[in-house]
Amino acid sequence: MTTIPENSRKLVFSLSCIVLFFIGEVAAYAATYYTATTGFDSNPGTIEQPFKTIVKGVHSMRAGDTLKIREGTYAERLHHNSRVVFPSGTSWTNAVTIAAYPGERVVLQPGSGGSVVSIETAKQYIIFDSLIFDAINANSESTIGIMGGANHIRFQNCEIKNSFKDGVMIGWGGLGITSDYNEFINCIIHHSGRNGSSQISGVNVPGPNTAPGLGRGHGMYIETSYNLVRSCVIHSNGEYGLKFYYGDPKSGRRANHNTIRDSVLYNNAQNTTRYGHPIGGGILLATGLNNRAINNIVYNTTPPDPYVHGIDTGYTATEALIYNNTIYNVGLGIQVTATSTNAIIKNNIIYKTTHLVTEDKGVGTTWFHNLIDVNPRFVDAATGNFRLASSSPAINRGETLPEVESDIRGVSRPQGIKHDIGAHEFREETDSASPNRPAELSVN
Repeated sequence: MTTIPENSRKLVFSLSCIVLFFIGEVAAYAATYYTATTGFDSNPGTIEQPFKTIVKGVHSMRAGDTLKIREGTYAERLHHNSRVVFPSGTSWTNAVTIAAYPGERVVLQPGSGGSVVSIETAKQYIIFDSLIFDAINANSESTIGIMGGANHIRFQNCEIKNSFKDGVMIGWGGLGITSDYNEFINCIIHHSGRNGSSQISGVNVPGPNTAPGLGRGHGMYIETSYNLVRSCVIHSNGEYGLKFYYGDPKSGRRANHNTIRDSVLYNNAQNTTRYGHPIGGGILLATGLNNRAINNIVYNTTPPDPYVHGIDTGYTATEALIYNNTIYNVGLGIQVTATSTNAIIKNNIIYKTTHLVTEDKGVGTTWFHNLIDVNPRFVDAATGNFRLASSSPAINRGETLPEVESDIRGVSRPQGIKHDIGAHEFREETDSASPNRPAELSVN
């Protein structure tokens, strides 16, 4: 029998105590706080004695903590200019989480001013969950602003609406510090652009406020890199639903390696005042390397103008990937501008365009296995159901792409002998009774 020397046993015991001490410290700091409209900020923030304001809850948090907000409308702005100081998490598993209490409807709707949420310093690993951000009273800025080095910020199961400018703006910030690796998952973003404007000889002319979604503004405007938009519904915005783009390519700044996938974009490009006709559309992949649009459905529910596009790439974009999207009832399906290089466009459905199906002025563009201007036989496009009928010519006609291992619903590819073309993979046992328009889902 082996005997452990006394000094070794003391060392093991001491190390065990140190480990237990630090484990205890981590557990102690993983607190849950509560806010309710009936609370008081002098309370300890427990479920029985909640804080009154979200700001008080945020200022009480540390890495790993959660703030649960009880039902109600909060006239609060989480903005750095309002002296709101966000804590940072250290990883996605030790993040700071600001969430609606399960099953309760929580709305942030501040009075006049700017963004509802603005993070403009190098904060990280913050999660916003199941909240509604309503900027109907704002008179400047975007509803959500992330810049100045903020990174790893996640919005999930949220609704973002009625923005003065863009619904979401992710930018470099005034000091030229990029804000990367942010995520928007299962969110609804709509009616962005109350900022009316026209454009004369290339100069923007401010106009009066207009109805939400009819002025100058995009659903999402992302200037930085490695951001993910997944399983979102983006609709009824002034110009583009989503735009990966940095406005001054000469600066050397780029929007690289961003992805939008498994999302539905419809009824965008509602602004007619800027150029005298609608402008924009579903998705723009621009001014960067390897931006991706995968498994998305892009369509318009109003008669589409020639300037309303499904997916665009260009403006010095390089190696943009446009895979397995379904584009329907737009003015122009996919546009590749002259400054695009080596775009790869595969497995897309483009049907019922009123102007051009495609336009390609780029260099080195690859087109392969797309179903273009051929009736794809959707289950019921009139109600927004773009699943494939059993007779669809898109079934078993696509290329196997490692980036597209499943469809917009999460159904694994392939279900048949080959991958299907478009956002949906045909599955016999469910598609004949599939539900209509995922865009009608709401967190309200």
